[in-house]
Amino acid sequence: MKRICAVLALLLASLLWGLPPAEAAAVQTFGHLEITEVAVKGYKLHIRGDTDLPPGSKLHLDARLPWLNTTPGNKKTFKLRVNSNHFFAMIDLPKGKTFKGMSVLLRVIFRPSEQDGPIKVKVGAKGEKIKGEKASLEKNEFILSDTKDITL
Repeated sequence: MKRICAVLALLLASLLWGLPPAEAAAVQTFGHLEITEVAVKGYKLHIRGDTDLPPGSKLHLDARLPWLNTTPGNKKTFKLRVNSNHFFAMIDLPKGKTFKGMSVLLRVIFRPSEQDGPIKVKVGAKGEKIKGEKASLEKNEFILSDTKDITL
């Protein structure tokens, strides 16, 4: 009996390892989205991050910046794209101001509903393949987001 179970387990393992790439990709989930670096370089604010989202995924970066007076709460949204498991934004800073000690709130967001067709197929139209601690249900879809509150 033990020998039969061992043979069946080996057979099952070989079948699982032998899945074609399309079937293996079908079970992939996504859950990593993180702002990893925020730095002032000259009169630019550099924001870098890592993700496991597919290349070409569209991200939104909401930035609450004290020197903006564009909307209530001084929030501005920037559009980014994932490239080789990374994203990057460079925000112009007003010249002649000092930013040391200023508080900046950043939130990067991935929404499946705003993606092109091939990305939607990979993550699910409503984010069915989005999992993990940074996933949340918002407006009837699973999104990924990361927030950083930093002092420059």
